[in-house]
Amino acid sequence: MNKPALHLVLAFVALAVPAAAQDARFHTGNFSWTPVITLRDAGLDTNVYDESSDPKRDQVMVVAPQVEGVLQFGLARLAVSGSADFVYYRQYSAERSINRRASTRLEVPLSRMSPFVALGYVDSRERQNSEIDVRARHTDRDLTAGVGFQLTSRGELELGVRAADSRFRQGDVFRGVELATRFDRDARGAAARFRYDVTPLTTFVVDADAARDEYVLSPGFDTNHLRVTAGFAFSPDAVLKGRATAGYHKMEPRGALAFGYQGVTAAVEIGYVLLGRTRIDGRFNRDTTQSLEAQPYFLQTTYGAEVLHNLFGPVDVIGRGSRELMDYPGIAERQLEADTLRLNRYGAAVAIRAAERVRLTMNYEYAQRLGVTVAGRDFERTRVYSTVTYGF
Repeated sequence: MNKPALHLVLAFVALAVPAAAQDARFHTGNFSWTPVITLRDAGLDTNVYDESSDPKRDQVMVVAPQVEGVLQFGLARLAVSGSADFVYYRQYSAERSINRRASTRLEVPLSRMSPFVALGYVDSRERQNSEIDVRARHTDRDLTAGVGFQLTSRGELELGVRAADSRFRQGDVFRGVELATRFDRDARGAAARFRYDVTPLTTFVVDADAARDEYVLSPGFDTNHLRVTAGFAFSPDAVLKGRATAGYHKMEPRGALAFGYQGVTAAVEIGYVLLGRTRIDGRFNRDTTQSLEAQPYFLQTTYGAEVLHNLFGPVDVIGRGSRELMDYPGIAERQLEADTLRLNRYGAAVAIRAAERVRLTMNYEYAQRLGVTVAGRDFERTRVYSTVTYGF
């Protein structure tokens, strides 16, 4: 048995540990931690490579253990989290992988200020975005440091600086472009966040950040970014739950191949429970995304909804739908025509709360991507799969 498959089996065995023998949360001295393990996407994928013709189908399974913990020592508080995805394909073994994520944040709350430092790390073969169909190994690292100020009993201000980098494995190519050449970058920036508790359940939030993206192997795409957003965050106990913000994004090209942009952005994730039995979640996101095509970026707009209805007892039925638009700008001086890719997803599921900490979901999803002028980008895919989540 090869190593990824062995890891998969061991993680699956861990899933079978009886819930009665576990606690919801563990305490080891000053360290409290909670493990969760999920068996997801276990089923059939009819188009593994998102191909427009002769699609390949396979049986897929992902085992995803994760753990979150908090260590309290003196005034300091250290929050950590880590997870791994053991991705298994029965026939197309080249698609098997292990994806790793880790993050930590150290904060020292003082009387009126709280210095902090945060680290993030991702090593994954997940697709970069909906434009790129290959699963390419990439590593992302992120370092943030700053300080928070308690301005009033309701108002907080946080200032910070950030350094991040992204690297792709050499030799991975899609549509004739090596991903490392196009996407390897270093990012440097500064950010500010203001939070004000309007009510105990509603917080007004303003974010502003300025950053510089420097592309290691393609400096012609270097770009400066300025983003400002404002909106509201709602407590899980509020009638409306989630977050809704709108803002402005300005991209200023620094390299000869970069292209400017100014426009409105949005990020909305709102939920509402109707009559105690039906939960309605809606989302809308709009911003630019770095592109592999000749256009340096595309404007990505995603909107969708999910409705969950409690049928009876522990059984819920779920309906989902979303549309993603990838709008590529027309650039006359470079003889580039405007184009749009559309990705539609529709799905349904039945979810069963099998035990206090165990949830089983059986899912169906249909996806379709349609292009306007880009040849060979259309595809259709159907997935039938199950997900089991186990909280210790």
